[in-house]
Amino acid sequence: MLGEGKLAEQITRLLTPVALAVFGGIAHGLNCKQEEFSWWFFFTGIITSAFVGICVFYVLDGVSIPQGFKSASIAISGYSSHEVLQVLKKRVLKSLAGRVERECSSGK
Repeated sequence: MLGEGKLAEQITRLLTPVALAVFGGIAHGLNCKQEEFSWWFFFTGIITSAFVGICVFYVLDGVSIPQGFKSASIAISGYSSHEVLQVLKKRVLKSLAGRVERECSSGK
């Protein structure tokens, strides 16, 4: 379990990636066509961007690539977070449906 010092260290470590991803999410929300814009989409986009930015940060954390590339990857992932999660959702649901189908057919 994380102690207070470790938790504060992790939060501090995540501030920059979250800020980059949120900036990407804000840019995406502001780029939206006016007729498609809604405040709900804007704020959920910011939250989604932060989540995806943290995920990308941890994926790239152990990879030895230049810091600028990591930063750009996190910002771009924040910008495209809705689309990335839609693709992942479809793939995960398709994979789960296939597993359930196999389990049901093998259990008969």
